[in-house]
Amino acid sequence: MKIAFLHGKGTDYFLQGIVKELSSRHEVRVSGTTDMDELQALLHWADVAWLEWAASHAHAASLVEDACPLVCRLHSYECFVPLGIVWKNISRMIFVSPVIEQLFNAQAAGVPGEVMLNAVEARKFPLKASRQRTGKIACVSKAMNACKNLPYALQMFHTLWRDDPSLTLHLTAEPHGGVEEQRTFTYLVFMVDNLGLKKHVFFEKNVPGDRMNDWLEDKDCLISASIFESFGYNIAEAMCKGIKPIINNFWGAGYFFPKQYIANTLDDVRRIYATPAEPEALRAFIEKRYSPRRLAAQAEGVLLRAVEEASRARPTEY
Repeated sequence: MKIAFLHGKGTDYFLQGIVKELSSRHEVRVSGTTDMDELQALLHWADVAWLEWAASHAHAASLVEDACPLVCRLHSYECFVPLGIVWKNISRMIFVSPVIEQLFNAQAAGVPGEVMLNAVEARKFPLKASRQRTGKIACVSKAMNACKNLPYALQMFHTLWRDDPSLTLHLTAEPHGGVEEQRTFTYLVFMVDNLGLKKHVFFEKNVPGDRMNDWLEDKDCLISASIFESFGYNIAEAMCKGIKPIINNFWGAGYFFPKQYIANTLDDVRRIYATPAEPEALRAFIEKRYSPRRLAAQAEGVLLRAVEEASRARPTEY
């Protein structure tokens, strides 16, 4: 089978495991092209195409006449922006959670689809070498946008700090120049001062993916205050290392993660923190549920079915 994997510029990070696995059995081409002629050539070469993210490249692909079957994986933000995709030309949709599927179907009914959970490369995040307490709490966010709800993350930490003033919060998010980010950062600095946390909250530079394992090594706990996530990779990666998460209850959190780590209130935050962690169980949960090999097998099955369905729908020539 000839498979074209298409993505936007710099957005292939969720594809790499699938591509690696399927390249051993199929002829694969991966492209982030925005050139319409190149895109057209790829879609005429391939037996089937995988569109990673329902973004501008997916819109362009849906305009190509006589293209191969198109399978589109939608992650999250696409549900909240105009897409302009010609849905009748999409063979099948892939959603990363039932919540995302529900949001999509409220806008674009009639496109067949299914849920396919994300994958986590647990081998890159081994259990912490030491379980000695450090009092360091992690909060991971690439940007200070409203979705990450960082002001509430500060309140979550403050609730724990009042019980134990030795705790420190290590926040990876940095303001990147946008109005929203600068406004959030200004508030956080102001509140850190007003809450008496200047010596206990550290704003750290964004941590690249290849350094996240090392950065998490000395953290006791991870808090996530997000109001919306299509998954929550930082939570899963911390769990691989045996680090207990405290997760603000976003829509779908109970589908992805064990309910005993999900907080509806600040009282829940205190209760979860006080509960002893079970590092091996945390890691096993992620390994079993979010296996890269499982995801690649599911992806392969979807692509094969799309090719078979297109073949059956093609008029017979005499």
